[in-house]
Amino acid sequence: MAGRAVTSESRRSTVGAGPSAGSARKTVAAAAEARRFSIAVSRLLFEVIDRRRAIGHLGDVVSPAVADQVGVLVRHDAFRIVDPASPLTQAPVGTVLQRVHVQMCDISAAEIFGSYAAGARVRAFAGRIERKPCRVRGPREPGTRRSLGQVEYRWQLVALEFH
Repeated sequence: MAGRAVTSESRRSTVGAGPSAGSARKTVAAAAEARRFSIAVSRLLFEVIDRRRAIGHLGDVVSPAVADQVGVLVRHDAFRIVDPASPLTQAPVGTVLQRVHVQMCDISAAEIFGSYAAGARVRAFAGRIERKPCRVRGPREPGTRRSLGQVEYRWQLVALEFH
């Protein structure tokens, strides 16, 4: 037999060589959190694109560059599709989010991609989310000023493309 024989002792030594249980839990928790955030921000994004919400609703969940990009798309009616079946009303057809997929890069970054329906067409989008530090106000103690000393890490959409 060319190679090392696998014994129960060698199996035990390789089991502990992988990531620790704490690290695995962090990865699973980050993936679940990233998925929830991706779905929520995608829904919000398409509501803004359809003008069901104002661009101000995007707030801090998208980077300033993405907010500017979406603002330009909305201003120029880039997603406006008129239903050809109703030529009298010329009612615009909305965009509908269909699927969202998340591929983790590490516990603080993920690539997202998915599909949406715009009229009779199905199109794709892709983006990147990252955990960014965000200063938050601490609890207010009686007689003291509230400080911005605490930092929380929150997900933010930092890149976005439509295809």
